[in-house]
Amino acid sequence: MKLSRAGQIPITLVQVVDPELTKHVANPQSYLKHLTETVEQELKALCEQLPADIKHSYQMTIGDPVNTLISYLKESTNYLLVAQSNGGGYNIQKIGHVAKALMSNGHRNLETVLTI
Repeated sequence: MKLSRAGQIPITLVQVVDPELTKHVANPQSYLKHLTETVEQELKALCEQLPADIKHSYQMTIGDPVNTLISYLKESTNYLLVAQSNGGGYNIQKIGHVAKALMSNGHRNLETVLTI
């Protein structure tokens, strides 16, 4: 938030729901609907926690996380991506596969990937 405030840069929270998560459940469409509704509620709640002086929004989409995020970066002027790790801080063995793929992509708009 300090970076956003200092540079007057808006924050966009992006969550990509991978439809592959539904392929081993009894009712994939119903589960996907439940999953996307839950994610949207969580994104709204996170936005509500951000300070009012920081412009913010959220975007929830369904698709392959790596390809969707790469497309998102190509279509925007985002320069900082914060991606969740599998835990344990910045350790290449513990970075999630999405963050790892984005780091190795070397896209011109992707200057830094932080893991939290």
